[in-house]
Amino acid sequence: MSNSWLETVLGVDERFMPHGHCYLWQPDILWTHVLSDSLIAIAYIAIPVSIAIIAWRHAHSAGASASIALLFAAFIILCGLTHIFNIYVIWYPAYEVQSYIKAITAITSIVTAVIVVSKTRYLFQLLSIEASNHEINRVIDEHKKKETQLEKIYGASEAREMRIIELKEEINSLLTEQGKPKKYDKGTSV
Repeated sequence: MSNSWLETVLGVDERFMPHGHCYLWQPDILWTHVLSDSLIAIAYIAIPVSIAIIAWRHAHSAGASASIALLFAAFIILCGLTHIFNIYVIWYPAYEVQSYIKAITAITSIVTAVIVVSKTRYLFQLLSIEASNHEINRVIDEHKKKETQLEKIYGASEAREMRIIELKEEINSLLTEQGKPKKYDKGTSV
């Protein structure tokens, strides 16, 4: 087989040996690496996909934090990709592609770290905004309770006022039956 760049990239260049040789092809070592890297890769892909979906759906309200979440998701996915390639190079010595993936992961990692560190103050403000929203909701609930109490008081006052009007009408009716003048006009108050 000729030594072309593509053969080196795909890991079929015979000048390099697969990483499995380092494990002496011992199944317990080899499959422990494969299984561990597989599970790590699954987690590294599942978690950021969820973060990215949440950030994408709330990008209109989350603003800069959505961008940070998407960058963080890209960083984690790339970490997962390095584990996938760790599995691949056990059988195929595609070390050049593996080095590119690691370089992209390293660049994304450092960019993510710099941005997250620089936005830490902003992220803390988001937490304080969340606490403020919680306090606002508590105050709203308290006002709703007071409003309910006021409605009950108003209802009781209105019922009392209606009863007073009824009693005035009864008194006027009794006075009229006795041939006496009415004591209360409809327009007069208590």
